[in-house]
Amino acid sequence: MRRDRLSYAARLAVIGGVFYALALQPATGQGWNVELIGQIGGPCEAVYVQGNYAYIGQGAHLAVVDISNPSRPISVGRILLPDIDIVWGVFVSGSLAYVADGTSGLKIVDISDPSSPQLRGSYDTPGNALDVWISGMLACVADGYSGLQLIDVTNPRRADASRLVRDARLGTRRLHFGQPGLCRRQG
Repeated sequence: MRRDRLSYAARLAVIGGVFYALALQPATGQGWNVELIGQIGGPCEAVYVQGNYAYIGQGAHLAVVDISNPSRPISVGRILLPDIDIVWGVFVSGSLAYVADGTSGLKIVDISDPSSPQLRGSYDTPGNALDVWISGMLACVADGYSGLQLIDVTNPRRADASRLVRDARLGTRRLHFGQPGLCRRQG
């Protein structure tokens, strides 16, 4: 599954921190005709799309939005995350959403019932968790100046950072994985 921060299937976008559904059609010449067909209010820093749902970081909340009809996105569930800074990054794997939660670190949310997301675990990273990517049962967290944190999430209630990497060159805001196991700095 491909994750793209700015668009998904050329229909969803985060522009100026707000989530929009857009209709894009090739225009004459080299441009595109863009039409706003739906929008969910509130500022956001993170969006992850899986199937008919978008998982959106809105301030201190993780919102679950049904996007099966892009012209009418519907908020179906949300959770206020405890000890929150702001939701900076989201990655979904199976029935769990992994949330990079700024100074509060990594939060793990059960999204098996989209209308009632539940907090299942957390890990307070030493820095400022700004993005997250899951590879198997390992959470790769971009932790600001603390570098890349590798956290074993086999048991969400007892996340373990015994496998830890600190590399000042990876102190970054976003992660980009081009191939399994390959990480490079973005931004």
